[in-house]
Amino acid sequence: MNDETKKSLVLVDYENIYLSLALEGKIVDLNKLVELIIDLKVIIKGAFVFVPNSFLTDSFIEEFYESGFYTIACPSYDNQKAKEKNRVDSLMVEFAKLFYESAYIDTVIIVSNDADFTRIINYFKLRNKEVIVIGTRDISQALVRVADINLTLK
Repeated sequence: MNDETKKSLVLVDYENIYLSLALEGKIVDLNKLVELIIDLKVIIKGAFVFVPNSFLTDSFIEEFYESGFYTIACPSYDNQKAKEKNRVDSLMVEFAKLFYESAYIDTVIIVSNDADFTRIINYFKLRNKEVIVIGTRDISQALVRVADINLTLK
């Protein structure tokens, strides 16, 4: 199957990428992310950005929607170890499970640095799905090892 016929699902862990770039004094450049995905020459069947409620504004939702992403708002919950933790990772994993067996998806593109996604990547690979990870310089080496392709968002 050539790249132009690969049907892809894109899942973005926005907070993870945002915080990583913020540590470098940078912001998330949505245009660069979109260009990186377009350069993969795949057919996008669905693109979803998972975002904590505290990040959401009308302009944020509109900007991502105009770039082809649906926004999934992730509520926060109280955690005894931390005052407040968002549910982005858990919701993103649960959402991804909906596509394990999908014949409509050949490739999964995960935008995150978070090693928490290694298990989900392995599930996709066991089902013969190609997995591409897009991260920053802070990407987990566990993600690098399990992904088929690794790209860096600069």
